[in-house]
Amino acid sequence: MMFGMQDQGGEPKGDYLGFLQKIGVSWESDKIVFDTDNPHPRFAGSPPQVVFVTERPDGTKPFNGQDPVVAGINEVVVLFGGAIKPAAGFEAQFVPLLQTGTRGGYNKFEEMTERHMLFGLQGPILPRQRTMTGASEVIAAHITAGETSGEAASKGKNVIVVADLDIFGDQFFVLNERGGDLDGDGIDDLRFDNVTFLLNAIDTLTGDAGLVELRGRKAQYRRMTTMDALTKEADDKRNAEIEAANAKAEAELKGAQEALDAAVKKIQDDASLDETTKAVLLKSREEAENRRLAAKRETIERDKARALKATENERDKSVESVRAKVRLLASTTPLLLPILLGFGVWLRKRGREAESIPSSRKRGAA
Repeated sequence: MMFGMQDQGGEPKGDYLGFLQKIGVSWESDKIVFDTDNPHPRFAGSPPQVVFVTERPDGTKPFNGQDPVVAGINEVVVLFGGAIKPAAGFEAQFVPLLQTGTRGGYNKFEEMTERHMLFGLQGPILPRQRTMTGASEVIAAHITAGETSGEAASKGKNVIVVADLDIFGDQFFVLNERGGDLDGDGIDDLRFDNVTFLLNAIDTLTGDAGLVELRGRKAQYRRMTTMDALTKEADDKRNAEIEAANAKAEAELKGAQEALDAAVKKIQDDASLDETTKAVLLKSREEAENRRLAAKRETIERDKARALKATENERDKSVESVRAKVRLLASTTPLLLPILLGFGVWLRKRGREAESIPSSRKRGAA
C-alpha cells in the first residue's frame, strides 16, 4: 500500500488455482515460458517469451493428430504465456494443445517484473538469465472426463484451459481480417491462426464440429526445413554459450560471497576479541567486503553482458552467412535449367546439321 497505509482486507477473491485443481489442472502461475526457436526473420529482435507454436527444426509438429481444436492450424503466437500441467491425483484426460519446443524453458514472474511505490507493478523486464528445461512446457490443454457415480460421484468435464489471454488480442483479429496480406500484394506476409484457435475452441466446447472441419480446409504452408537445419547449429551454440556465461557469473559471485562469509566468521570465532570490538570489526569488514562485492558483481555482470553480446553477434553472423548462401542458390539455380536446356538444344541442332551434310563434303573424306 502507498504511503504506509495498511491493507484492511476485504471479501475473499475467487480461488482460481483451487478451481483449476478441481478440474484437474495445476497452473504454475509464477512461470513465464519462452522458446528460443523463432522461424520469422522479421521478428528476429523479439524476446524468446514470444513463443511461435509451429513445426520446429527438431521435427516436432505440435498440431498433428491431437485434438479437433487444432485441426488444420499452422501457427499460433503466444505472448508471455504461462505453464500448466495435469494435477496430481486426477484421472481426467489432459491433451496439450499449445506448448513450447524442447529448446525452451521458463523465467519466474518476479524476475521479469518489479514493484514501484507509486506506479505499482512494472514490466516486463527481459532477464538475460533463463532456465532451460530441455522439455516442452504446456501453455493450453483440453481436459475431458466422463461422469462418475457412487460416493465419489462427479459431473463430466469438457474444459479448455489457456494460460495466456494475449493470444486473443485485437491485433490478431486485424491480421485475420486482412488474411495475412499486410501490403496488399496478394501474398501472405503473416499468417497466425490465433483467431482460428479461439473459434475452434468455442465450437468444440459447444459440440458444433462442422465449422471446425471447414476451417481446417485451407492451404498448408511448408516450412523451410533445410534453412532451419542449417541455422540450428548456430542457435544451439548460442544457447550453450549463454548457459556457460551465466554459470560462470554465478560461480564467481558465489566465490565472492563465500569470501565475505569467511571473513565474517573469522572475526566471530576470534576468542581474543571482546563483543564490542567484534561488533566494530564486523561492521567495518562487512562494509568493506560489501563494497568489494558490489564492485566485483558489477564487473562480473559487465563481463557477462559483453560475452553474451559477442555470442549474439557471432550467432547473427553465422545465420546471415547461411542465409546468404541460400539466397545465392535461390538466385542462381533457376538460371541453370534454361542454360542447360539451351546447351542441349544447341548440341541437338549441331548433330542434326552434321547428319544433313553429304559424306563427300565432310572433313577427311577421300
